[in-house]
Amino acid sequence: MKKKNILYICTTAIMMASCYDGVEDNLAGGNTMEQAVDSVSNISTAAGLLITAQEQLIDKREHKYQYQFNLHIDNYCGYMCLPHNFSGRINSTFEINDNFASGPKANMSWVAQATVPVMTSAKRLNAEPLGAIANILFSYAAHQFVNVHGPFPYNANKRLQESHPLVYDAEELIYDSIFTDLEKDIAILKKYENNLSEEMKITISGIDKIAGGNLSKWIKFANSLRLRMALNIVKIQPEKAKQIAEDAVRNGVLEESDGDVGMDLYTLYNKERHPLWKISSSWVDTRLNANLHNILLRTGHPMLESFFEKNSADIIDRSGKVSLQANQGFASMRNGTLTSDQSSSPAYISFSKLSQNFSMQKLMIFKVSEVLFLRAEGALYGWNMNGTPQALYEAGIRASFNEFGFTSDACQTYMQSEKAGNENYIDYYNVFQNVDGVLTIPNKWLASGSNEEHLEQIITQKWIALFPMSLVAWTDMRRTGYPKQIAPVTNSEADGDGSIDPKYGIRRIPFSRDGDLEVADDIESTGLDALGGPDLQGTRLWWDVNKSNF
Repeated sequence: MKKKNILYICTTAIMMASCYDGVEDNLAGGNTMEQAVDSVSNISTAAGLLITAQEQLIDKREHKYQYQFNLHIDNYCGYMCLPHNFSGRINSTFEINDNFASGPKANMSWVAQATVPVMTSAKRLNAEPLGAIANILFSYAAHQFVNVHGPFPYNANKRLQESHPLVYDAEELIYDSIFTDLEKDIAILKKYENNLSEEMKITISGIDKIAGGNLSKWIKFANSLRLRMALNIVKIQPEKAKQIAEDAVRNGVLEESDGDVGMDLYTLYNKERHPLWKISSSWVDTRLNANLHNILLRTGHPMLESFFEKNSADIIDRSGKVSLQANQGFASMRNGTLTSDQSSSPAYISFSKLSQNFSMQKLMIFKVSEVLFLRAEGALYGWNMNGTPQALYEAGIRASFNEFGFTSDACQTYMQSEKAGNENYIDYYNVFQNVDGVLTIPNKWLASGSNEEHLEQIITQKWIALFPMSLVAWTDMRRTGYPKQIAPVTNSEADGDGSIDPKYGIRRIPFSRDGDLEVADDIESTGLDALGGPDLQGTRLWWDVNKSNF
């Protein structure tokens, strides 16, 4: 991407120097932090850049959010589905439109442009905590991005390099670099946690849109990210995963008393609503996915009734008959559904969209419920997570109900459900796409369940709790196989690039070229070698190992 913002343009010197190696450390190539030239001349400018970075981590702008998640990842993870073909630009929910798929790359670039100048200038400005916060934001964005395509020019992003060639770094090296940087960030923030100047306290309080201006919470946020990443690599590097996860928990991860890391758009931005709500309600560009619909039905989760609306108009099936009268039921779409048939769009647009109740949900960056489910999974492997798998699993469900605004009584009833429902999927437009539901695991912890059954319980409830954080949910699905998903619609037109195994689903989004020949050359020269496989949707990422969970 060659999109620029004049506020973020750095000098050539900063682009060619390493941008963050810890405030106390030397830069690559022997340059010290004081010797680096950067574009941030004062703390006020650095503060403004950090506000921008937070706003673009999970993009609060509807159109950008759509490109970052909704046009692809929301579908792949089973949360939402595309109800029309966007004027012929995407003819099935599994087809790749390179322009649509450029969103994750754009947001990685924007976050880098906003954070790298702060990292390089923090020590000179006597603002080391701001540098550490900047790198936590950069690390979060980089971890998101590496889980979309796989290898990417990580180090080039860290120095804001724009000139080609850009070298694609291997996923393992990116993970290792993020792990190292987060430890340095945590050390810096601990140094200043109880030793901030009044001026810096005011600055951090004024710019912090996601963690309440509390350095302790930023430390826990960073440790929680380490924990998330550790579970990502549990199959490929189990011993390392255990060491990092236990260290993160020992040093402090997010707890219920801390609250979630996220942006309250309604309060902060003059009653703004969650971007996914507008995409669904005003733009008619996304609808309820069959997987989320069926799992909510079979678990009896209150999210379905609270966050979604029933069909907005009579649904006319392929035979021309009214299959469901207006406002009579919840209607959802299967992954892989063809949208090229023009007569299907009016029907699918009438399917269930997000409700007003959902619109005021926070734009979540990291949920406490996720941390509890991560700890439950770690405890299942025998790691020291300060709790048993059952206790942490149940705490995760309680935290998720609290995050969604559901009552404790509803949560208690939900957790005592000993049997999954037997509801099946109905496509009210195309009866030939009706299919049986697949979830059979109950909500109540199985006292004598196997490790595999307990993992399915943990990941299924975590997947529900994460909504609508689709990239995190999709990552869990790829590495564990849970929650079990309704098989996608399969035919030659709907099968994306032809590499998707219906049993395993889409494993990655191919590299985004966006019509740029220099980017295509970089992918050919270093990207494919770093990926270690063809540039296809069915190619597994480094951590996505095809073996049993236990």
